[in-house]
Amino acid sequence: MDSGTDGAGPRQASASRILRPCDRYRHDDHDAGDQDRDNDDQVDKSDPPENPFADGRLKDLWDRGLEANNRYWLIRQLVRDGERQLPPQWGLPISITECSIHEGKRLCWRGRIWLPFFEPLRAQVIQETHESSLSGHPGRDLTKMLISRRFTWPGLSQDVRKFLRNCDVCGRNDDMERETTRPAEASPYP
Repeated sequence: MDSGTDGAGPRQASASRILRPCDRYRHDDHDAGDQDRDNDDQVDKSDPPENPFADGRLKDLWDRGLEANNRYWLIRQLVRDGERQLPPQWGLPISITECSIHEGKRLCWRGRIWLPFFEPLRAQVIQETHESSLSGHPGRDLTKMLISRRFTWPGLSQDVRKFLRNCDVCGRNDDMERETTRPAEASPYP
């Protein structure tokens, strides 16, 4: 796992600690469905999709995610081959009929780009969306909505919720809100 020691700033290191794969995707807690398993078939990765990112860090994370996540390629191949359903043992809560291969040979679900199962990539997308100067820590629902305009992945809602639970700024705002909305204490003087 990337501990943030590769020259990334404290924010990137923080994002990496917030969503650890072992915490997010335990089989008894939340099975992502697009996470690789030992018994998955290997697939040809010689025809990669185009990178949807312009930012250098996200571009690199996308490339690393494609390399690391075999199941993304398997799902993409099933869609290309016109399969009628995803293997039920994967437990993906989606219909393959809602998947497509869009421009740039990218796997999409309902027209949104499916991000490969790669925790640093997904965490960085959440972090950049949530901490953007345009959105400014918008909260769980709005962060998810902003991400969902262009991207998706199984477990997006859970990942956003876990990320925001660890956001220092949002935590301070919640504390301040609780302090200002606390009922006034009765005065001991009449």
